[in-house]
Amino acid sequence: MLNVAPDAFGEPLDDRFRRPRRLVFGIGAQKSGTTWLASYLSGHPDIHMSPRKELHYWSVIRGAHYRRTKLKNDRDRARSALGGSLLERLRNRFDGLTKGQPDSKHAIYARLYDQPAAPHSNYADALFLDYKGQPVAGEFTPAYATLSVDGYREMAALAPDVRFVFVMRDPVARLVSGIRHFARGEIGSANVTPQIVRDRILASLADPEHFDVVRSRHDLTIAQLEAAVGADKVFYLFYETMFQQSEMDRLCDFLDIAPALASVDRRVNGGRDTATVVDEDLSSVMRTALTPVYDFMRQRFGSLPQTWSKVGAKIGERKLEG
Repeated sequence: MLNVAPDAFGEPLDDRFRRPRRLVFGIGAQKSGTTWLASYLSGHPDIHMSPRKELHYWSVIRGAHYRRTKLKNDRDRARSALGGSLLERLRNRFDGLTKGQPDSKHAIYARLYDQPAAPHSNYADALFLDYKGQPVAGEFTPAYATLSVDGYREMAALAPDVRFVFVMRDPVARLVSGIRHFARGEIGSANVTPQIVRDRILASLADPEHFDVVRSRHDLTIAQLEAAVGADKVFYLFYETMFQQSEMDRLCDFLDIAPALASVDRRVNGGRDTATVVDEDLSSVMRTALTPVYDFMRQRFGSLPQTWSKVGAKIGERKLEG
């Protein structure tokens, strides 16, 4: 299943990437409502999104900042599902066969990262799982926001029309939310105190290359992305103003498909923990460290959401996180 024509890197590609009219990749900043947006896109009749929201393919094989432990965890989880009793193995096999796949979805995810070069057929297996011929196909992995120019160019070379959607959030609020998210996963929600959040924030700010800091550097993402594909292939959304029908209509227009009704009152992953209060001094420290982001964004977009200027407010009070 290979294209005769090579991609921009001179290598043949799996021809499934060219079956939709266009591909779309969501690279929204982590903790910026991406679960809600991915759900909207998945529910659109003209869009196929990968059944698993975050495939992490490009962040694993091309990402410099991605946490490699996630790769091992993903593989272990998928391969664990392949084991178990005979009944479980037969059920997994049947699951694949009934959906026209030679293997179950567990087998597809288990080998996802085993082919880190063209033709990217393992990636196509996961991306087009349950594909039904929709004109637009894609996936949403927030970690793609840390890729390099070459990474984006390689993604853009998969098909003649490849587009990107980048969701941005107040860099300070995103940093705090991201740190709390990983802290909850590591030590449990009940153990995440304001002091622990503060200590982790200060530790991350001490290293400009820290993963959590890089995820708040929207300026770097935009520079890399537009250098690779051009501004006309990127659609920008602000987390703080995204949950409106008019914004989803704009997105559909960008993808050249008919608008679809959005559940703008529905909140995904909301209200799962108590908001952490970050005092004004710490907010000021964070904003100072991220000043280049605010300056760039103001110059690039003119006006920013009003909440971006509220230093010292309760970070994370709005629980709409994806």
